[in-house]
Order: sequence, then structure tokens, then C-alpha cells
Amino acid sequence: MPSAFPKWFRVVALFLWIATVSQQAGAVVQLPARVSTNLVAVPILISGFNHVAVLINNTNLPAARWQPFQQHILVDLGPGDGTREVCFFLAQTNGAIYRIIKEVVVDTTPLRFVLDRPTNQVVTLPFLDLVGHFTRYAESATATLSNAQTNSASLEVLIVHLGTRDAWPFLPYSRGQKGRSLTISVSDAPLTPGTNTVTVRARDQDGHPFTSNLVFVLDYSRLTNAPRLTLLTPRDGASLSGDSFSIRGYTDDPGATVTARITTEAGTGDMIEAEVETSGIFWFDEVPLARSNRIEIVATNARQLTTMTNFTITKAAYRLVIDPVSDAALLEPWVRVTGRIDVTNHTVWINGVRAAVKPDGTWAAERVPVPPSNTAIFEATAIPNSENGGLHPFVTNPPALPPAGLLLDRNVPLSQSEADYFPNPQDWKAYLQKSSLMLVQSPTNLPPLRRPPPIPSRTWPELVQENAAAFRLIGVAGVVLLALALLLRHRSRP
Repeated sequence: MPSAFPKWFRVVALFLWIATVSQQAGAVVQLPARVSTNLVAVPILISGFNHVAVLINNTNLPAARWQPFQQHILVDLGPGDGTREVCFFLAQTNGAIYRIIKEVVVDTTPLRFVLDRPTNQVVTLPFLDLVGHFTRYAESATATLSNAQTNSASLEVLIVHLGTRDAWPFLPYSRGQKGRSLTISVSDAPLTPGTNTVTVRARDQDGHPFTSNLVFVLDYSRLTNAPRLTLLTPRDGASLSGDSFSIRGYTDDPGATVTARITTEAGTGDMIEAEVETSGIFWFDEVPLARSNRIEIVATNARQLTTMTNFTITKAAYRLVIDPVSDAALLEPWVRVTGRIDVTNHTVWINGVRAAVKPDGTWAAERVPVPPSNTAIFEATAIPNSENGGLHPFVTNPPALPPAGLLLDRNVPLSQSEADYFPNPQDWKAYLQKSSLMLVQSPTNLPPLRRPPPIPSRTWPELVQENAAAFRLIGVAGVVLLALALLLRHRSRP
């Protein structure tokens, strides 16, 4: 009698039945996709069999050596590392024999932690930025610091890369990735003169504990040169608007103390100390602005070697104001910045972008780049139209910028547009170098940004393991669909 089901229905039902049987067979034998020993205990989650046999890289049934069935069997994968094809034969008393084939990678290489940065473990800075990687996947990485002042103080550990080295950062973890390496970073660990020990702890892919001790020696005697100073803003001889101003600069010794003393028409003021970031950027904020100001800046390192620079600024007769920029806008690579100026014969520049000034003094600059750092700085400059046609001096005579690696003090720079690759905004913000570098030229003058490579490919067994739940759901749906079809066929009979 011809079948009551159309051909397409029979094909779909057959596919779903095959998927169900294959997934159930794979779930019967719990052999991991990657192991670290050559002798593995394998659970068999099924009953009703009286004998079992296992062949390595061989599917020939006559070669099978049968043994009494047990729920857990020891499988010898043979010497050496590499990929194995493991064939399981399950026999019943009625003579039926079932075969299940699993693929496993043997990797007996012990887990190690390799220090990538710093390359020299004798350091001259009182804080440590550390980047290193595990030679294969590790879980629950932690770090502690011990020195003359503290014993086993916890340090914050950030995951830099999860996956193959130099792969897409922050790939979601899955069982198929257990063989791939993990790169971590530790930032701003406070060091004391002498010996400092950083202890890195983790668990390997089999859950075994792992510990690695890294010794760093803080030795100030290696400081033989005074710190260098580079003034970023304001420029010597600049005329500034407002009642206060900020000073930004760079030193090649982030451990140095940077101070300033300001002399005005009223006399010499008190000495003030700058905030120095780990990138070497320093700043003084809310410095009172008098009609004339002579500023002397001094950088002193741990060996009391000093460098001094000075400059002069005056107070402008006009007033230049920048309107507040919303926090949401600062997450974008470019923003629109507006403000006001109380003179009309000046051209306004904001972070190197020329603004359009209206007759009423309001101005707006489009697509102003946001510096890729934790601190967004916008500097407005008004140039009289009688001076060089209102062109900004930065256009023809750019200031000396810090080295291109400034944003890279401990790793390659990331752009804010890459924040989508991190689990949450706090992770990537913490990972970015804490820098207040002011962008004074077009974005083409920034260091090149590294884009993430393609996602590492996975093998078919890894994909099956990662999507086991989906296969089970397809199988159950297929069985239900087949049962309904049989029921409908039965009811349709006369």
C-alpha cells in the first residue's frame, strides 16, 4: 500500500531520527574532547549491555578485545600527544553490537605561566604592570603580592585574551576552547624597594591547582638619568580665557614627582603637586589664572635627580566657553562640541577641528575626535583672524607629542569602538591605559589601532559538544512530530 506521507515529510522525519540517535549515542559515552593524560576513566551512561570493547584509531570489529561491561572503564589512549579516534563497541546478550566513535585530543604538556611584560624583572618604577599568558586554557586566575609592606595582598586580574594567542579578545568560554591559552594582566601593583613576589594561581582544564611565583626587584640605583619633561598644554606665550587653567604634560618616568610654582604680578605662590598617571601623563587642574603668569615645573625621580622647565602665559581679554558634553556622547568616537565667544573677529578651534562661529558668538564644531582614554579632554583655541588667517598654529607647527607607545605603556592601544568585544564597559575601561593625553591633531596622528582577527575555527566534534542541547531539542521535536504523524495516519484510516 502506498505511503500516506509525502516524500518531503519522510525525508525530514528520517533526518530528525538520525540526529536524535546520533546525539543519544554521543551522550552515552562521556569522553572529553581534550584530555591531559593518556589513561582516562570514561563513564558509560547506559545499561543493558554485557560486554564492551575499545579500539584506538581502528574501527575493525574483529580486532576488538572484549571485557565485561562496567559503568566506568579505563581507556588507554597510547603514548604521545595528538588526536585519537576512539571506537567503543557495546554488545548485548542477544548478539546485537553497537558502535560509538569519539574523537579526543591528548595534550600532556604541563600548564605553565609565561611572563610577557615586563621583560626585565629588575624594575625602577614603584608600581608594576604585568601581562602574561598560560600555555593552555586555565580557569579562576588570581594573583597576590608579597613584599616588605604586605603579605599576600590580592591584586585585580583582568582577562586580556581568551582563545588562541592574539585571537579575538574576550571570546565567550566554551568547552571546545579548553585547550586554548589565556592571557591576563595585572595593573598598578604597588612595589617596595627590594624583593616583590607576585604569585599567580589558577586551575588547569582538569581542575588541578596551579601556582607560579614571579620575583621582581625594585632597584632605584639603576636610575642614572633625570626624568624628561614634555609640556603638552598650554603653550609658552599663550593667552588663556577664564579664571583658571589646566597644565598637561608628559614625563618618561611615571614614578617621578612633578611640582609647579607659579609667579604672578602679586608674587610667587605656593608649590603645587601634579597627578602623575602610570602612562607618564601629568596634570595640574584648576590653577588660578592671573593677568601674567610664569610657571616653573620640576620633575624629581626617586634618586632626587631633577629636570626643570618653565613657560609664561597671560590672561585673554575675551571670554571663550565650552558647553558641557553629555556622558553618552563621550562613548562615541566623534562628538559635536558647542560653545560661546564674546568677540567676533576670531576663529575657534576645538581639539584641532575648526568650528563654525555665528555672528552672535555661538560656535559649533562637528566630528570632534574623542581621545581613546579614560579622560576626555576638549581644548578650545581662539585665533585672531588677523594672525595667519585664523589658522591654528598646531596645523603648521605641531607640538612635540609623547612617544607613539604612550597609550601602549603595557599593551597595544584599543579604540573605544572596540568596546563591543568586551563583556561589559567596565572591563574595557579598566583595561585601557589610564591617560589624559590631549588630542591636538587629526586622528591620523594617533598610533595605529589593532583590529581583532577572525574568530578561531572549531572542529566538528567541538561544535557538536557546544550545541548538545540544541541537538537534543531537535531530536525530541522530531520524535514528537513523527508520533503525531502516525496518530493522524491511524485516524485517517476508514
